[in-house]
Amino acid sequence: MGYTFISYSSKNQLMADSFRTLFNKNGIKTWMAPGDIPFGATYTSTINRAIKDAACFVLLLSKSAQGSPWVLKETERAISTGKTIFTVLLDDVSMNDDFEFMLSTSQAVAIRKIDENDEKIKRLINVVKTYTGEKVLTESELQNSKTDENTYFKENAVMKGSVLEHFKGREPTDVVIPEGVTVIGERAFAFYPKLKGVTIPSTVKRIEKYAFIKCPELRSIIANQTNIQTSSTSR
Repeated sequence: MGYTFISYSSKNQLMADSFRTLFNKNGIKTWMAPGDIPFGATYTSTINRAIKDAACFVLLLSKSAQGSPWVLKETERAISTGKTIFTVLLDDVSMNDDFEFMLSTSQAVAIRKIDENDEKIKRLINVVKTYTGEKVLTESELQNSKTDENTYFKENAVMKGSVLEHFKGREPTDVVIPEGVTVIGERAFAFYPKLKGVTIPSTVKRIEKYAFIKCPELRSIIANQTNIQTSSTSR
């Protein structure tokens, strides 16, 4: 199976990391610079080869990305090597002449935050899978995916009002907390050695101490807001 090359500006690093986590969680392999460039390798030749060998190309376009010479060069190489380009608009960017010329025939989708229940995100994941070789969801499966995700949370979350006191899922690897939860309680996800990713909705305002303690594999916490109060010992 192939992988998708993610092109982005370093000023959008958090969103790029969130997209990589999102794709990986859904079985899509990814390639991103500089993290996937081997130690001692030449940036230009390694990136060029990675684009050539990619199954498709995801461009995270923003005002910062449009001003990045690296993003411009990567997009030019993707076009010259015949890659299908999926353009994700991270902000209200108006394409300049370079990108308008290159992307005039490509579809673009506006995604401002990561919400796995968003139809645009689910369809982006599904169409990328057609290039990378993973199982594609049917229309019915797409419509039911939100229900299945919420059912999993409801069956395994111990709630007190809008406070998530504890998650009792057996060895979860990824958890999507639904809208409506306002607080992640003390030790809510403690001692889950296989937990790798948690998606936090915009309704969460506080994360109590030790919420993610002893979760050695936790690499991604996707938060759809920036004003969450956290304890210095949340993890």
